[in-house]
Amino acid sequence: MALLHKLLLRNPGGIFFLVAFFAEPRWWSALGFILSCLVALELVGLSSDLISLIDAKHALKILTDPEKKNQRLEPVDIEELKTWLPEEIQFAVFNNDYSTLSKPFFRRSFGLTGKFRKTCIYVRTFIAPPFDYLLKAFISFSGSSFVFLRDNVSSEVNVYDKFKLFHELAHVSKYGIATLAYRYERMLSAIVGIAVILVLAPPLGYFVIGLIIFVLEETVIWLVHPVRFEEKADCFALIPFSKAEVQEINRLFQIQGSLSTGINRGFEIQKRVANMAAYYESRFVKESPFQPDISWNDPMTVVDILALMFFGYCGFQAGNSVYNLSMILMAGIVFLCLVLFIHARLTLRVATKQVELEYWINHYTNSNVKSF
Repeated sequence: MALLHKLLLRNPGGIFFLVAFFAEPRWWSALGFILSCLVALELVGLSSDLISLIDAKHALKILTDPEKKNQRLEPVDIEELKTWLPEEIQFAVFNNDYSTLSKPFFRRSFGLTGKFRKTCIYVRTFIAPPFDYLLKAFISFSGSSFVFLRDNVSSEVNVYDKFKLFHELAHVSKYGIATLAYRYERMLSAIVGIAVILVLAPPLGYFVIGLIIFVLEETVIWLVHPVRFEEKADCFALIPFSKAEVQEINRLFQIQGSLSTGINRGFEIQKRVANMAAYYESRFVKESPFQPDISWNDPMTVVDILALMFFGYCGFQAGNSVYNLSMILMAGIVFLCLVLFIHARLTLRVATKQVELEYWINHYTNSNVKSF
C-alpha cells in the first residue's frame, strides 16, 4: 500500500501519464508512466539525502559557533541504554541497514574512521557562558544521526524525561527521517509534474494553473508540516507508556507549554496537546489497536485532491495527442540520469559533512575544553 501511495497519490507526473494512457492507449503515455515512477522512487532517496545535508550543516553550525567554544560532549553508553529502551524504539532508531555510510567500502572511500553507529547520543554541557541547553536531534539518512541531551539518562529518570528522550529519538528514527524527507519529496515531485505539463500540455493556461496549485499545496505543507512532524514524534514517544503515565506526561507538557512565549510556539503546543488527547482517546478509551502515526502517508488535503484532478485533466487532454516515442524515452532517461547524478553528488556532500562532524565531535569529546 505504501508503494502504491507513493507511485500514484504522490506522483503528479505519473497521474498525468496514467490518465493519458486510459484516455487513448499509446506507447508514449505508458513509457512516460514507467519513467515517472522510476523518477518518483529516486526522489525519495534524493529528498532523504537533502535533509541529511541540511541537518549536518545545522549540527556543524552549533559545533563550530565561536560563542560555543566552552561546550563539552559526553557520549551516552548506547549498549546500557538499550538494556531499558523499549524494543520498538530500539528497532526504529538503531537499525542501520539502509545507511549508505554504514558500509565499510564507503567509509574507507570517504575517510570515515571508527565503527559506524546509526545514532550517536551525547550529553552536551558548558563550563562557562553562554549556555545552550536545548535538546537537539540531527537527522542523517546516509550516515550517523546525532542527538544532544542536557543530562545523562538512565532507567531511573522520571516519566517526563523519558518521554522527552523518546521524542528526540523518534526524530532520528527511520520513521522520523521519512517524515521530514516527505516535505522535500512532495515539492520535488510537484516540480517534476509541472515540468511534464509545460512540455506535453502546450496551452500556457495549464502551466499557470498548475503553478498556482503548486504554490498553494507547498504553502500548506510548509506551514502545517513542522507541527505535524512534532505531533508524530509525540505519538511515537508515547507508545511504551501506560494510561496513567500518558496522563501525567500530558499534564506536565501543558504546564511547560503555558510557560512558552510566542504565537507560533503557543499554536504548536496547543496542537500537540490536542494530538496527545486524541492519542489517549484512541488507545485507552476506545481501546482500538494503535499504530504510530509517523509515516509519510499523511491524509490527503483538499489542495492535494485538486492537484491530482488537475494533473489528471491535463493528462486526459494530452491523451489524444501524438508524441514521438523516442523523444519521450530520451527526455525521460536524461532526466532520470540527472536525478541520479544529483543524488550521487548529495551523498558525497553528506559524507564530507559527516567527516567534519566526526572531527568536531571528537574534538569536544576527547579534548579538555578551556574557557576563553
